[in-house]
Amino acid sequence: MRLGDSINQLAKWLSLGRVVNMPDLKNVPQLPVWTDENKFSLEQRARAYLDVNCAHCHTKGGDAYNTGFYWIMM
Repeated sequence: MRLGDSINQLAKWLSLGRVVNMPDLKNVPQLPVWTDENKFSLEQRARAYLDVNCAHCHTKGGDAYNTGFYWIMM
C-alpha cells in the first residue's frame, strides 16, 4: 500500500494473502475519521485519535505504563 491509498488496509492485506480467516468487514467495528469534523463530534474524533496513537503505550504493560495516564478504549 502506498501513501495516499484509500483502500481499507485489512481488505488490501486480505487481497494480498497477508491475512486469512478474517471476518466480513461489515462486522468489524470502525473508528470515526478523526479529521472529519462534519460527520463526527470532537469527542468521537479525539477518542479515535487517542485509540490509534496512544492506547498501545498508555495501557497496563505498555511502554507508558509508568506515566499513570491510562487510555481505556471505548
